[in-house]
Amino acid sequence: MISELNYAEKLQTEIDDTRNLIMIFLAAMTAVISLSCVVLSLLFSKRITQPIFRLSRIADSIASDQKVKNVDESLMKRDDEIGSLSRSFGIMTKKLKTKIQELESAKEVAEKAKGDLEKSKAELELRNDELERFNKLAVGRELKMVDLKKIAELEGNPRKG
Repeated sequence: MISELNYAEKLQTEIDDTRNLIMIFLAAMTAVISLSCVVLSLLFSKRITQPIFRLSRIADSIASDQKVKNVDESLMKRDDEIGSLSRSFGIMTKKLKTKIQELESAKEVAEKAKGDLEKSKAELELRNDELERFNKLAVGRELKMVDLKKIAELEGNPRKG
């Protein structure tokens, strides 16, 4: 019976050791799985947030009146929602660049036209001044002619009296 008791104690010790080893193994596996989940979630979140941050920086640069930047080709080639958003954003920035170039061209044309108009205005003002001087001279001569005609009439027609 003592040998059976020793055998039972030895068996119980082996069971306890195996159970402790299994508990340590399970704890280690849980830690490894948890750490793997954290690492994978960080990598996955970075894969999602990094492109959004890049698009956000481009939008911020456009909003702050800086030069319109192109969207990265790597973002536009993605086959997910971020790729779709990037392609739409790329189309929008190309159209925005085109509109900005058109506005700059129109501004140059308007500035040239403004310069031409100011030059024409100056020429017209100069000619207007010349016409006013000529008009004063012509009116003055006309008045002198009228006065001379009256004098001539008076000299030619003596008074009756």
